[in-house]
Amino acid sequence: MDEEEKEGVAKRLGFTFGRVVFLIILIVSVNLAIRYVDGKLYKHDNSDNDIVESNQNVHYTGYVNKLDDSKEYVYRASYDNDGIVDSYSTLYKTYYLDNIVVPYINIDSEDALKVNAEIKSVYDSAIETYKKGIEDKMSYVDDCSYRFFVNDNILSVVLTYGKGATDVVHPSYYTYNFDLKTGRLVSYEDIYSYVGFNSDNISQSVKSSITTVMTERMSKFPDSLKEDFDTYNSQSYDNYISLINDSSIKYFISSNKKLNVIVTLSIPAGTGEFDTVVTIN
Repeated sequence: MDEEEKEGVAKRLGFTFGRVVFLIILIVSVNLAIRYVDGKLYKHDNSDNDIVESNQNVHYTGYVNKLDDSKEYVYRASYDNDGIVDSYSTLYKTYYLDNIVVPYINIDSEDALKVNAEIKSVYDSAIETYKKGIEDKMSYVDDCSYRFFVNDNILSVVLTYGKGATDVVHPSYYTYNFDLKTGRLVSYEDIYSYVGFNSDNISQSVKSSITTVMTERMSKFPDSLKEDFDTYNSQSYDNYISLINDSSIKYFISSNKKLNVIVTLSIPAGTGEFDTVVTIN
C-alpha cells in the first residue's frame, strides 16, 4: 500500500470514528436532559453526583428502595378490568375506560403501602361509576388522572377524581408527599418550611392567596352577590383553619417549589362549597 492509499484509509477511518463519537455524545445528552415517565414529560436535575443512569431508570444513591427497580418511583397503576367495555356514550359525550388513570407509588415503605391502598379505593370507585354509566347512560367519570413533581428529595403526587350524572362536577383531590430518603410521608409543617414559610407567616400567606382566588371567582357574579364577598371569603379561610385543626389538610409542592393547598371555597349562587387548588404566594 503506497502513501496515498494509506492517507485515504486514514481519512475514512477518522471520518467513521468521528461520526460514532458524535452519535454517542448525542444519545447520552438526550438521555440525561429529558426523561419521559408514563407518557408525561419529566425533567430531572443532573447536578447531583449521586444520580446514576441504570436500565433507563434513575437511581438515587441513599434514597429509599423501590418495590420494582425496573420502574420509576411513580407510574401508572394497572388493574384487571376484564369484561368491562372499552367505552360508552351518553347523550353528550363518549367516555373511555382507558381515561381512568391512577398512580402507583413504587416505594418500599409502610406509608406507601397505605397510600396505594387508598388510591386503589379511588380507582375502584371510578370503575363503579363507569360501570353504572354503561347501564344508565348518565353517570360518568369526568376526570381521574394524576400529576407528580420532584423537588430535591420530596416527591409530591396529586390525584384528581371527579364524577357526575346530573349535578355539576366538583373534583376531589388526593395529595401525597414522600421523602425519597426515608419513604415516609412529609408533614404539612415540614412542607411549608421547606418552601420558605414558617409558623408566623403561613396563615397570613394562605389567607391572602385565598382572597386573591375568591376575588377572581366572584368578579363574575352580580354586584348584589359581591356585597357579601367578605362573608364568603372569611368562610373559605375558616374552612382552611378547620382542615388544619383536624389534621386533614391536603397539600403538595408543584414545579419551582410552589406550595399548593386544597381549600374548600365558599361560593354563592347555588354552587355551594367545593375544593380548589390554591397556590400560596
